[in-house]
Amino acid sequence: MKSKNLIGITLVVLGLIVGGTYFFLLQAKTVVTGVETKWNIDAGRIIRDRITISPAKNRKVELQEYDSKRKTWVTRKTFRTKGRNVTKLTVVFPRNWADRTYTTWRIHLPRVLGARGYDSEKIRITAMNLRSIEGLNTKAAVIMDMKTKQVIYGQNMHQRLPNASTTKMMTAIVSMSRATGSERVRFTKEVVDTPEGLMWKKKGDVFLMSDLWKAMLIMSCNDAAAGVAYGTTGDISTFVNLMNRTAGEMGLKDTHFMNPHGMDTAGHYSSAYDLALIDRRAMDFAAFRKIVRMQKYQFRALNHPERINYITTTNDLLKKNIPGYLGGKTGTTYGAGDCYAGVYEYKGRKYITVVLNAKNRWKATRKLYSYIRTSGVR
Repeated sequence: MKSKNLIGITLVVLGLIVGGTYFFLLQAKTVVTGVETKWNIDAGRIIRDRITISPAKNRKVELQEYDSKRKTWVTRKTFRTKGRNVTKLTVVFPRNWADRTYTTWRIHLPRVLGARGYDSEKIRITAMNLRSIEGLNTKAAVIMDMKTKQVIYGQNMHQRLPNASTTKMMTAIVSMSRATGSERVRFTKEVVDTPEGLMWKKKGDVFLMSDLWKAMLIMSCNDAAAGVAYGTTGDISTFVNLMNRTAGEMGLKDTHFMNPHGMDTAGHYSSAYDLALIDRRAMDFAAFRKIVRMQKYQFRALNHPERINYITTTNDLLKKNIPGYLGGKTGTTYGAGDCYAGVYEYKGRKYITVVLNAKNRWKATRKLYSYIRTSGVR
């Protein structure tokens, strides 16, 4: 009797397994296309995503947000499809999607008779310009997440503007990717005659490349930048061509250089967005990271040790002992106004801030830092 019962139970279980497998195989795979998985959008806008669903007959479509505290998905809005097998649906995000700078969402369709369930890839949304910044007084500005390149604040960030000595960040990139710093650079007449040079030098003086990097980035010496260009390629115009080639390789659409130092010249410009990307690339170099945090330095011409160059920083933020501040590059010309690009770390995450043609670049930059701290960025 027991063996008969056992056989009966076994047959029932096998029947359920076979039936369940057969039922699963009969279910059609749910296919959803057109889901945009990355949004970088002004906080004031409404997010609409047009998707295609199949099979779509009488389906419930849930828009879910990830709750990081509870570690679960929470349904924020529910949509219903019409009676067709394939249909298009406009998913409209709730108006409070921008309550925080970073949020993660997904589209979920529960399993139904004849169709399997579906979960989309994670939809990551960055709310730009979560709130306005009063008194910024800049022609252009940007805050960029250094790791992801996501923009969390932007003002005229793609506008082409004169960018003064922030140019020297690209000069550093091109030189540091080709030189070791131990090279000896003999100044030519062209280098010595660079406009608004600040170094004590004469034609024929020889300097270490690493000393010129420091003079260029700490005190923003134009003659040092010209020396860096000449010492790297043997010709300044060739070096400038490399700067523009590098800009193209980096995908910079609003940048063009005419010189290695940033003096106002027709056809020489960049944008706040592009400069953030340039700063991001420059920070890959250990020498750059170290130099932009230095407040002073001194060096000599190798063949004229009596000529000592004392250089001090043009960066007032270095003197303020700001927690999380990692250095940056200044720029000032008549055409560009006051400019600045630098890196700020908050809660373990690094952000690049850029201001162009600012009424007060230090006040504007600190307002951007305040925005980072108070706008829910993680």
